[in-house]
Amino acid sequence: MEDVTAAPVAIVTGSASGIGLAAAKFLVGRGYRVMMADWDYDRVVTESAGIGPSTAAIKCDVSSWESQLAAFEKTIELWGRVDVVAANAGIPEQVPLLFETGSTPTKPNTIVVDVDLTGALYSVSLAIYFFRRNEGRGGKIIITSSQVGIHPFPTGPIYGAAKAGTIHLVRSMAPKLAQEKIYLNTFAPGLTISAITAVGESVYPKHIITPMENHMKAIGEFIDKDIFGYVYEVDAGGLHHRKDPEYLSPEHQTWLGAPETQEMWKKAGTLGSANLSG
Repeated sequence: MEDVTAAPVAIVTGSASGIGLAAAKFLVGRGYRVMMADWDYDRVVTESAGIGPSTAAIKCDVSSWESQLAAFEKTIELWGRVDVVAANAGIPEQVPLLFETGSTPTKPNTIVVDVDLTGALYSVSLAIYFFRRNEGRGGKIIITSSQVGIHPFPTGPIYGAAKAGTIHLVRSMAPKLAQEKIYLNTFAPGLTISAITAVGESVYPKHIITPMENHMKAIGEFIDKDIFGYVYEVDAGGLHHRKDPEYLSPEHQTWLGAPETQEMWKKAGTLGSANLSG
């Protein structure tokens, strides 16, 4: 049986650099033991060693269910529990870009969807599974989205679509999961210096760069409070709570978002079983 008096445990994906690395350090500072999962194994091992014995490192391709499952199982093997999952791993738009055409039809590169959206889906699914084995304590799931998931982003429309998907995932799943003390939220960073964006640091106007500490404020809010379904847009000015869009009418709400809607869709068979109760 797990020791519920032991330090809480977090899994952070994409934690070899950027927001994920900052999150791992932040959580250790809050008394957590942290499994640092990243595709770049050599770098994540080095960063883990630099933080200290409260962390461990594992190679993880978040676009692979088997790879993420192995990371969760290793965490349980080491520490016997998981309390927080930060689904942070992400990559930018890849070439060929969606706008580009050649002499023949070019298949779009959708690996960004595999990593940024499907990877988050896998993290959420695994977190739910293991949180339901936390003897009623539940847990916290934090997804790193992006401002481009809220606002149009012609520079990277596939990336923006993937990040928008994570926001809608949170809004759709959070109310139901909260009944089990599983609290799902997301924050949407503005331009932040990371492994993805560092190459252009000299070009960015300084006033639009989001300080890393603002992202840590969002993570702190999510682990300290039992809130759910929150979308925090984060920029140089701080945290901005982006509320759900309003329904067009009460009639729309009855078939889109009302609690009894799930049973209606289930009976109709249109979308298959939507049962989240496990």
